[in-house]
Amino acid sequence: MTRFGRWHSGAATAAAAAMAVTAACAGAGPSAPSTGTRFTDAWTAGRFEEVVELFEDAPELARNPTQTFRAGLAYAHPANPARDARRARELLHLVAQSDTTGAVARDAESVLALLDAERAQRLRSDALRREIDALKAIDLDEQESPAADSTGVGPP
Repeated sequence: MTRFGRWHSGAATAAAAAMAVTAACAGAGPSAPSTGTRFTDAWTAGRFEEVVELFEDAPELARNPTQTFRAGLAYAHPANPARDARRARELLHLVAQSDTTGAVARDAESVLALLDAERAQRLRSDALRREIDALKAIDLDEQESPAADSTGVGPP
């Protein structure tokens, strides 16, 4: 075999190997998206339960103030079956205290103020509900007791 023939044969083998590797990689499909990408996709799609699961399973997400802020919002969102106001406040406080740029910190402080207002409203609503229940109980007691006559004295 000539020198050219050996080179050509080696080049053909290398080309065939490269094509095989390319085909194998193509058959394996695209690489799995990163945790950060899955987190952002879940956030964008409004899958808040998934957002909090990804956040808690990937500590590296907590290094990003925007992702921590979003996790806090996801924890606070009423549509999230895993809603946890305490954890939401914890994450939002963390962002408010540690965000060096200030933009996300201001947003976190605003959400914290809204959560405080919601909590105060809920406490007030609960207190009013208890007061209404107590008044209803008094009204029922008066309806069940013997009626007083016009002199203010009940029946003999």
